[in-house]
Amino acid sequence: MPQEEQSTRRDFLKAAAASGAAATLLGSVACAPRDSRVTVTRRAPIYTPKIERLRIAYIGTNGIGNYHLEKTRELGITCPCFCDVDTDRMGKAVEFWPGATRYQDYRKMFEREAKNFDAVMVGTPDHHHYPATLMAMKLGKHVYTQKPLTHTVWEARELAKAAQTYPVVTQMGNQGHANEGNRITYEWIRGGFIGDVLETHTWTDRPVWPQGMGAPEETNPVPPNLDWDSWIGVAPK
Repeated sequence: MPQEEQSTRRDFLKAAAASGAAATLLGSVACAPRDSRVTVTRRAPIYTPKIERLRIAYIGTNGIGNYHLEKTRELGITCPCFCDVDTDRMGKAVEFWPGATRYQDYRKMFEREAKNFDAVMVGTPDHHHYPATLMAMKLGKHVYTQKPLTHTVWEARELAKAAQTYPVVTQMGNQGHANEGNRITYEWIRGGFIGDVLETHTWTDRPVWPQGMGAPEETNPVPPNLDWDSWIGVAPK
């Protein structure tokens, strides 16, 4: 694709992200007291420009990756390439995007396909979230990465620095905080409609999955469908 078209798309995405964030935080839900009550008013989007379809590369195509594929496909995006270390777990990606190039190592995908996509969705095991996200940002790609975003405080600080350095749009997949109810609650609190919040009470049923699993004692052969080294990534062997 010509460089000028890529620049136009990136410029638009940066502008759209800025205006979209403003609309979410300031304009999409406006709250005002009225007769000691709160009135919520919805507003129309700021603008709806027409551009070519957004090109997304997926890292991780099973589990939460399936959710990424399904929801973004509904938005009319296109997918030039995707990656999963296990070819047996590429099923839905192959079904949705049979013509997309398939990879088992996202480093190779970044190296070979960087000019062919605009944004990345990271739905891998946790230890790949930070390296995949940082690599994408350095390439000027917008990134949506599942939680937990990082493994250490240092990694979190490095991504915060990168967010200030590279002009890309980023978001962590904290789906529970992206629904309408939480956004309205946010507006109420930030708008001061319930007064100063001095104390909160929070509870959870997590973790609901096994914890503290050790390394298995036996050694199994690596199946031919799995790129074991790519799966290990930055984790200890």
